Amino acid sequence: MPGICASAAVSIALLAAVLVGCGSGGTAGTSTATGASTTSGGAGAGGASTTAASAGTTTSGGGPVCGNGIREQGEACDGTDFGSSTCVTAGYASGTLACTPQCALDPSGCSYPSWGNAFVEQLMYSTSKQPVSFTSLAAAAFFDPASYAPLEIVGPCERRFAPSNGSGLKYVDGGAITITGGAVSPIHLTPATSMIGTTYSDGLTGNETLFTTGAMIHFASAGGSSIPAFSGQVAAPAPITITQPADFDSMSTLPATFSWTSTGATRVNVAIGAYSQAAGGTGQIGCEVADSAGTITVPASLMAKLPASPSYIYAVVTRSNVQSVNVGMKSVKLWAATVRQRQAP
Repeated sequence: MPGICASAAVSIALLAAVLVGCGSGGTAGTSTATGASTTSGGAGAGGASTTAASAGTTTSGGGPVCGNGIREQGEACDGTDFGSSTCVTAGYASGTLACTPQCALDPSGCSYPSWGNAFVEQLMYSTSKQPVSFTSLAAAAFFDPASYAPLEIVGPCERRFAPSNGSGLKYVDGGAITITGGAVSPIHLTPATSMIGTTYSDGLTGNETLFTTGAMIHFASAGGSSIPAFSGQVAAPAPITITQPADFDSMSTLPATFSWTSTGATRVNVAIGAYSQAAGGTGQIGCEVADSAGTITVPASLMAKLPASPSYIYAVVTRSNVQSVNVGMKSVKLWAATVRQRQAP
């Protein structure tokens, strides 16, 4: 098991992981469906119904022309003309519809509400008492998104509060998970029941190098009582280099702006938090943007609502490649990440 400082780093990483992929902005990564394919006139991703249109020729009677960019009778869409159709009207929670060459709706860019994450990450962390150190972990955190709705959304950032007494977020069962393809393979995530719901253990020491840049990491679950079976894969990203604040590894206050050197990964998430015993928990802000953005500034209006005079603060900057997998009427996010984390004091 990791040492005391590493265990604290892992605890904060798990807390921040709930915010990864929750942001209203940024990029959701690749969306796929398990056990279903999108076909003209068939069932869409995850079982949602799509409207078919097979018209593709011009008839002597002046029938519809698929491919002219105008949605006509018998066509669900044509080019970018979707009429009133959206991911929501197709039965999903969010996303962007596409149109097939046969003028049928393609919902592969749509997704259901995220019920959490399964992930592997390599973490460089520091505290006021610990120099920059390395740890690694594999974990899963599944929950009903309705139980952890944000208190406020501003641009690509969301503010939440995690009570110390555990009365907030409750974790649900996503089944035993097997992770393969990395430098340590297989990794078995084993679910167990705790006071906050279903938690997972990875059987790792925390000292392992779990992957190298570009390795394909595979996830597979047979399903649990709350999350159906799922599978998917992502490429491991390169380590993240933070360019602002320059003193990230020694800072004792939370900055508003974070910058990094982009490498073309799916996304970067910045999670900051402040714990206060007087407030009864941890105020959290999570912001998510594309890796290519290279910078994010946390809105001052959200920063001002973090607990005053906190016992400790933390900042977690996560670079990840992500696959969003639709399962039934839910989705889960699978990701591999490289992380920088600072806790003070």
